[in-house]
Amino acid sequence: MTGDGHVRICGSPGAKSPRATRLRAAEDEVAARYRFIDAEKASEDNPGGYGVSLLCRALKVARSAYYVWLAARPAAEVRQAAEDELAGEIRQIHADSRGAYGAPRVTAKLRRGGRRINRKKVERIMRERDIRGITCRRTGSGAEVRTG
Repeated sequence: MTGDGHVRICGSPGAKSPRATRLRAAEDEVAARYRFIDAEKASEDNPGGYGVSLLCRALKVARSAYYVWLAARPAAEVRQAAEDELAGEIRQIHADSRGAYGAPRVTAKLRRGGRRINRKKVERIMRERDIRGITCRRTGSGAEVRTG
């Protein structure tokens, strides 16, 4: 509760939005349904499988949306491979800095190397793979404390 009697719903000002977290969880759930349909549909590899229409009706997803997801899968795999390669570069830069560099410095180093990259993408990749820089904070006595 804030000082004026209002309840703060989203938490601290820098906290992730609960709505965004719910949307991401819903996307994961729908993707899991599509993966299930892909595994259980009748095909040459799985002759005892079920029809796509039946599976989509049972899981309450649109058949057209399943086919859109299926068509987008190769591009998603290519994108994931590119992100994995970028994550390797980020880990190398982070290791070369003895773990000190955060997202802004890593982004600058990548740009100096000729890569066109957005800082937010570097932040997301570092966050997803638990790569953190070291931050120095001054205490009240003026001494520096390294955290990270």
